[in-house]
Amino acid sequence: MTGDKANLLYALREDLAKTCVKDGCAPSGQCGACSVLVDGKPRLACVTPLARVAGKTVTTPDGLSEPLRTDLARAFVDAGAFDCGFCIPGILVRAHQLLSRNSAPTRKEIGRALIANVCRCTGWAPIVAAIESIAAKLTDIESRIDLDLDLDIPLGRHRFLADDVDVEYWIVPVVAGVADGEFDGIAGCDGALITAESISCVSPDRLPILDRGERIRDPGDVIALAIGRSLSEARACAESVRPIIVEHPADECDLADECEPADRSEPELSDVTLREWLTVAVDPGFVEPEAASARLDGENLTVRSQTETPWEEQARLDQIFESFHVELEIETNGGSYGGKAGPGPEVFAAAAAVELDGSTCCVYGRRESILRHRRRHPVRAHVTLDVDGDGRLRRIDGRLDSRGGGVDPGPNPYQCPTSVMVAVEPGRIAGPIRGDGIAQFTFVLEQAVDRRGVDRAESLRPAGRSCLAVVSDADGVAITGSDSVAVAAGVHLAENGSIAKIVLAYCGALDDTSTRTSVISGAYMGAGLSLSEHVPMRDGVPMPATIRSLGLLRCAQTPPIEVVCVEPGEPTDESTHSVDEFAVAAVPAAIANAVRSVLGEDGFGLPMLDASPSMRARRR
Repeated sequence: MTGDKANLLYALREDLAKTCVKDGCAPSGQCGACSVLVDGKPRLACVTPLARVAGKTVTTPDGLSEPLRTDLARAFVDAGAFDCGFCIPGILVRAHQLLSRNSAPTRKEIGRALIANVCRCTGWAPIVAAIESIAAKLTDIESRIDLDLDLDIPLGRHRFLADDVDVEYWIVPVVAGVADGEFDGIAGCDGALITAESISCVSPDRLPILDRGERIRDPGDVIALAIGRSLSEARACAESVRPIIVEHPADECDLADECEPADRSEPELSDVTLREWLTVAVDPGFVEPEAASARLDGENLTVRSQTETPWEEQARLDQIFESFHVELEIETNGGSYGGKAGPGPEVFAAAAAVELDGSTCCVYGRRESILRHRRRHPVRAHVTLDVDGDGRLRRIDGRLDSRGGGVDPGPNPYQCPTSVMVAVEPGRIAGPIRGDGIAQFTFVLEQAVDRRGVDRAESLRPAGRSCLAVVSDADGVAITGSDSVAVAAGVHLAENGSIAKIVLAYCGALDDTSTRTSVISGAYMGAGLSLSEHVPMRDGVPMPATIRSLGLLRCAQTPPIEVVCVEPGEPTDESTHSVDEFAVAAVPAAIANAVRSVLGEDGFGLPMLDASPSMRARRR
C-alpha cells in the first residue's frame, strides 16, 4: 500500500471490512471513533501509518478480551450510556484498556482516558457511570439485563450508512472553501470528477454544483464530486483539487451574519437588553459523517439517507430526477442535534449513481460538513418585565431579532401573560439545532428575572415551582417549561470559579433511564453553548474547519450533571418542546446567573468565553 491508503483505518475498514472501527473525522484524528489498541496501547487508526504497526498486534472492538468486553457493553446499555451509539465502540476500546490496567479508576482518570474521544449525545455522565459500575462491581448485569439484549451498537457491530462495503463508487464533494468570488474552473485534479460541465443525466442547472462563471455564495458551495473505488481514493482525489477563483469584494451583508459574541462591556440594566448579537454560529458536531447511498435499477432510483427531513428530501429528489421513480429509504441516524436536516448528500449520491450507472455512497468529511452546515441564528434579544411590589411577575414582553431565519422563543414557565415578537433580518440561512430560539430567550429572560429580584416561587406555574424547590440552594438557577412540563437548572461553582456541579430537576415526563439521559444530553449541550462552542471565522470562512476547533466539551471538561425527577408524568401534545430542549435552554442562563451572583462577572453573550467557568473548563 502507498499514499493515503497506507493508514491503519483504511486498511481495517476497506481491506479487512472491520467496520466496528468507525470513521468519524478521518483523517484528522480528532473524534476518537476509530480508537484501537496497538500492542495494548490506544491509538487513533485514522492517523496511524501502516508502517508504524508492522509486526505489532492491532486490537479492534471485535478482539477485546472477554468477559470484560461484553460486561462493558451491557453496562453501557444499562446506564443509558449511548443514544446514537456511533462513538461508543471507540470509547469502549479506551474503557477496556483503562480497566485492564486499573480496576478502580477515579473520575479524573476516566476523563483523562477518554480525552481523545468525542460524544455528542450522552453528556458523558452515563458513560462515566457505566465504567464506574464495572470498576466497582456494583452492577449485577446478568440478573438485571436480558442476556439476549442486542449489544451490536456498543460493540460496533451495527452498520451505519457509510459502513456499507458493497458500494461500487465512493463520492466526496469538493467545496469552494472561500466566502465569495467567481468560480472559474478546477486545477490540480488527481483522479476522476463529476462537474457541472460533465453532467449528462439531468440538466446541470438543477444540481447544486457550481458551473464556471457562477458566483460563490458560501464556502460550502460544491464545485465538483470526486470519485473513487474506495472512500480513501475519493478523499485523495478531493484533496488534490484546487478551485480557481476570480476574487471580487464581498457584499457586506454576505458576511455580516457570521457575528462575534455580544459586546462584553454592555449592560448594567434592570431589564436585560443585549443590543449586539447574543449568539454566534455553532456546529452540530455530530461524529458520524453525513452520508447517502444510491442505486439505479432501470427507471428505479433508490436512495438511502440519514436525513431528519425526509419529506423535503423526497420532494427535492423527485424534482431533480423527474424521469426516474425515486424511492427514499431512511436509515439509522448517528446523532446530529438537528444537523442532518435540510439539503444533504442525497442529491449528489443519486446524480453519481445515474451518471456512473452503478451503486454509490456520498460521504462528507468533517471539513465539508462544517463549511456547509454552520447552525444557529445570530440573535439580538430584549425583555421587559412588569413586576408588582411583592416581586410577582405580572407580564413579560420580549423581542428577538434573528438574522437568516425565524427562531422559536418557546413557552416559559411563568403564570403571567407573555408577548414575544420575532423579527427576521436578511442573512445566511441557518438550519435547525436543538434549542435555537428558546435558549437565547431563556438566557435573557432568566437573567432579567434574577436582576429584578422576582419571587420565582410565587410567579411560576406549579410544575416549575416544584422543580425550583430542588435547585434553590444553587449559586445560579434558571427555569424553563410549559403548563405541565418544566426543567430547573441549578449551577454550583467551586472556589476557583469552575463549575462544581449542575443539577437538573424535571416534571411532567417519564421517570426512566431514557428521559434522564435525554435531560443530561440537553444539559451537556447547554453547558457547551455556554462555555466553549463556536465556529471560529476568518473572512466569512470557518477556519480551521475541524472538530477540535468547535470547542466541544470532552469528558474531562464536562462538569458532573445530576438529574432528579420531581413529578413524573406522561408526555402530552400541548407542548412541542421536550425536556431535553428545556435543559438546553435552562443551563446557560443558570451558569450566567451563578457567574454574576458569585463572581461579579456580567454582560456575556453565548458562548461566555471570558467568564471564569469557561476559561477553567477550556484549560482542563
